[in-house]
Amino acid sequence: MKKLFQTFFILACSFSVFAQQNFDLVNYSVPSGWEKQIQEKQVTLQKQDYKNNSCKIIIYPSEIASGNGEKDFREQWKKYVKNVYNITNDSLTIEMQKEEDWNIYSTYSFTSINGIKAVYAFTCIIGKKKIISINAITTDKVCLSDINTFFSGMELETVADTGRGTKTKTKTTKKKPARRGIKILALKGLKDMV
Repeated sequence: MKKLFQTFFILACSFSVFAQQNFDLVNYSVPSGWEKQIQEKQVTLQKQDYKNNSCKIIIYPSEIASGNGEKDFREQWKKYVKNVYNITNDSLTIEMQKEEDWNIYSTYSFTSINGIKAVYAFTCIIGKKKIISINAITTDKVCLSDINTFFSGMELETVADTGRGTKTKTKTTKKKPARRGIKILALKGLKDMV
């Protein structure tokens, strides 16, 4: 009986690592070896052995979209990256992709963390009514596979109009719309780092 309980406990712990979690409109799994910190207005996932803030993913709360995707993206970039991390090079190369009801804008930039060159891979997923912003920060190529695993497993909920004003109706999308944008740009950014 004791061995059965131990086996069940081990299995339960291993499944909880891969269980989908939710923040706002984002359903995600925390990569193995990462920890989740819930702050007032964001969720931060950080690799446990990278306490100097050099390997993390930040999910920001959704905001209302203006209808102008590029303008929304630039405002989110300024709010969550440029002004926070003192990015001086603002020559954004913006990549835009479309998947179903979402437009995915992404870019990357460089700065340094504790004297080490870092890449900021920023993605905005913009729908008809909502903007979701996610920032992946790393100084090490080792973290890239975990970041890509996070994005490849992420799912979004949609906002539906029920015809009686704007009401939220959650429906998990079957596609994982953010995986390509961050993967491509983070790889470009890390390649340029070396």
